[in-house]
Amino acid sequence: MLTPYAVGLVGMAVLLAVWLAVQEAWRRTFPEGSADPDVLAGRMGCGGCASRDRCETHEETARRAVEETR
Repeated sequence: MLTPYAVGLVGMAVLLAVWLAVQEAWRRTFPEGSADPDVLAGRMGCGGCASRDRCETHEETARRAVEETR
């Protein structure tokens, strides 16, 4: 009767452990010393770079996406 709840709780614990392992691996790979505990935050660039400058690659990709939706 409680088996589905136990499976759900164990599943969530495993998912959390995997996410923490990903965060730690990312922190070791890019030791920039970010103050944010979520080390993947701020890595949302189109090419994975941390550049805040104008990105022609991203603009070209966005333009093609708009054209495809027409």
